[in-house]
Amino acid sequence: MKKILLVVCLMVVTFSHSFAVEKAKVKKEKIGKIHYNMVRAPNTKLEMLSTEVTQELYTFVIGENPSAELDEESLLYPVDSISYNDAIYFCNLLSMLKKLQPVYSVSGETNPKKWDYTPHKEIHISPLSISENPDANGYRLPSVEEWEYFAAGGDDYRYSGSDDQELVAWFFGNSKGYSHEVATLEPNAYGMYDMSGNVAEICSDFYPTDVSEVVVRVVRGGFYKAHSRQCRVHVDDEDMDFIPSHEVSKYAGFRFVRQYKK
Repeated sequence: MKKILLVVCLMVVTFSHSFAVEKAKVKKEKIGKIHYNMVRAPNTKLEMLSTEVTQELYTFVIGENPSAELDEESLLYPVDSISYNDAIYFCNLLSMLKKLQPVYSVSGETNPKKWDYTPHKEIHISPLSISENPDANGYRLPSVEEWEYFAAGGDDYRYSGSDDQELVAWFFGNSKGYSHEVATLEPNAYGMYDMSGNVAEICSDFYPTDVSEVVVRVVRGGFYKAHSRQCRVHVDDEDMDFIPSHEVSKYAGFRFVRQYKK
């Protein structure tokens, strides 16, 4: 009887240990009085913001809120109406505030305040002048592959966290036509919120166009007026959304990732 109990105990310990290894870890961060969570997914050296960048966080870093979807009582709605160029400006500025090494440089300069660029003014940054340092530990936009990995959360659900879209996504069927505060629906198994619906999220992947000064970026996750198919973790090419680097959309926001040393 003692041998049987010992075997059972060992099995429980082994299973628990295995589950703990695969479980995502949440790292709490703070800038000023603003708190945010970074999720460290298993089998990666990446951590991703658990929510879409809020208007509160964006305003603290950039100094203004360009969002079309505003709520006078809360800044916990996702920021919208920002371009890819605005997003990388934000990422480098936040990296510097957190004493991390910025990822992006424009014409060799990593300090965004020296880019000759002002966010939200529809000014172009030449795509040919932008480069990324793959070894930097600062914040950046995720690739589509990274975005899908965190959105899946180790599961095979159609949407991020569930096959029932109502539980995890603000979309045309339940949003009433506007975005909502982040993290008000259920997260996926990694603790990621709103990766289906709410606002679409700009990724780093790009597709060259016939115009050398225009690069089109992939946008993932669907948004609050999107159809169900656009909110899936994995989408077909015809359902994938894109936006030029310099353009803004009231339906698009972003979240960021960074690499860390284990």
